[in-house]
Parts: sequence; structure tokens; C-alpha cells
Amino acid sequence: MMNVALREMFAHMETKYGVLNQSDFNLIFELLETAKSPTQDYSVLAELHRDLHSLLAGAGQVSTEYNKTKYLADALKHDPAGLYAIEIFYRSFPAIPDRTSSR
Repeated sequence: MMNVALREMFAHMETKYGVLNQSDFNLIFELLETAKSPTQDYSVLAELHRDLHSLLAGAGQVSTEYNKTKYLADALKHDPAGLYAIEIFYRSFPAIPDRTSSR
């Protein structure tokens, strides 16, 4: 191990752990499709979605703003307060191109 350069260790780790595989993508999309639980905080849900979309972007699978907002809206569809917030969001931005995840 003393003869292994840091660059070689990095290359090995990146190859082994730094590339998303099919099961990683399946898990990411499964998490994006999961409804908000009654005990889950809204900010935690939003951060989770941001992180998952960031992972996808890092893997070259950038989500559209439509998909980002749709995943979040779908996660909130069984949560009364979340559903109300999504209705306000849709009324505030009736044109789909104006609906972005950063709003």
C-alpha cells in the first residue's frame, strides 16, 4: 500500500464507487416517487429532491424543470398542506415553462 500513489487510489475508488449503476438509478427514481410521510418535514423533502436531482445531473441525466416540479407535487398529493401549497404554486405560475424548482 505504501507504493500506491494517491492518484491511483482515487482512480480505483472513483471506478468502484463514483459511477452510478442501474440499481442506483432505480433507487433514485424510487425515492423521487415516494410520497411525503406524515412526520417528514417539508424542507427535508425538498432537500432530498434537490440532492437526488443533483446526483442525476452529475451522472449526465439532467431532469427537466417540469419533472422536478412534478416529482415534488406528486410527493405532496396526499398531504393536505402540501397539496394546498402546490395548488397555490400552479395558480401563481399557470404557464408550465414558468414553473421551476427554484421558486
